[in-house]
Amino acid sequence: MNISDFPLPHIPKKLPITEIVKAILGDHAFLKVNFEATARLSEFIGYLQNLPNPDILVSALTLQESVLSSRVEGTLATISDVVRDNPETETMKNDIVEIINYHKAMLFGQQDLVDRDYHFSKNFVCNLHPILMKNNV
Repeated sequence: MNISDFPLPHIPKKLPITEIVKAILGDHAFLKVNFEATARLSEFIGYLQNLPNPDILVSALTLQESVLSSRVEGTLATISDVVRDNPETETMKNDIVEIINYHKAMLFGQQDLVDRDYHFSKNFVCNLHPILMKNNV
């Protein structure tokens, strides 16, 4: 078998980075929104740095994210249901457990990524799965 018998490798065209950069820099509406968002994010970071315990606010936001994300899976529990943790039905109890598991997995994952220097791997995902599935959700 000769080397010429093999097909040539696919070499994709280069991205038109220069044109993309020109388009972005020419889009004043995009730049304005981007600068405003950056300023607000900086204000938020400054606000967090001035809190005595920023984890309280971040924890509340991750709990809200847990509730909203779990809603995609069909849960009906609200943040107040999770905080009260006094379910009236078995379904509500399962919803609360699922949301709490999601919240714990997010917190664990956040710390684990910091510990791993933000290296995402299959092992990272495998470590999150048991937390999400705890108590047979």
